[in-house]
Amino acid sequence: MFILVVIYALCLLFSAGITESASNRILYVNEFKTAYTTTSKLVSRFTIILFSIMTYSYSFSKEQDEYMIIILVRGVGRVKYFMYKIITIQIILGFFIVLLVILNTLVGKVYLNHVFMNINQILSIYLQGVIYGLYSLLILNIVQTTLVSVVIIIIYWINEVIGRNVLLLDLFFPSLNNGQFQFGILYVIMLLALLILLNTYVYTYKEFR
Repeated sequence: MFILVVIYALCLLFSAGITESASNRILYVNEFKTAYTTTSKLVSRFTIILFSIMTYSYSFSKEQDEYMIIILVRGVGRVKYFMYKIITIQIILGFFIVLLVILNTLVGKVYLNHVFMNINQILSIYLQGVIYGLYSLLILNIVQTTLVSVVIIIIYWINEVIGRNVLLLDLFFPSLNNGQFQFGILYVIMLLALLILLNTYVYTYKEFR
């Protein structure tokens, strides 16, 4: 997490013109604002999705999944345990996004007097991050290898390049264009709910195999 935040902050600083003189930033302020906005949106989405994928995959890996210990000691059901972990990850992801938004706002305000993120954009990026995280978890529950993280990250980059031009791909992996989902936020919420149900079923099914 720390490394991701540092890299994110460095990307913001360089796009804001930290290596340029104050006079140059004032002279070319519109160009710097455009570069900052473009870079910030791209890096924010990738950082959040990467963090989400890594967190979901790590939390439910064989080494970290403590279900058997908890059920033996406390008698907690598998579904209840699974939902508790999902909610915990959502909260962690939410705090992570808040941290990135604070960094984004501070750098933009200090160097360019420029703030562009709004609550709708933040919510959309959050939902997109959760969806990719749930996909990584679904595949992890089926094939039992954390290498699925790499596959999902590759799918994300492919989707960023051609997603909105390939209807089927965007249907399963919603992409953002100007902060908007092609099929609308309601569809994305329905897809998210479906992924949670699928993950719950697959994770619970493992108990009986």
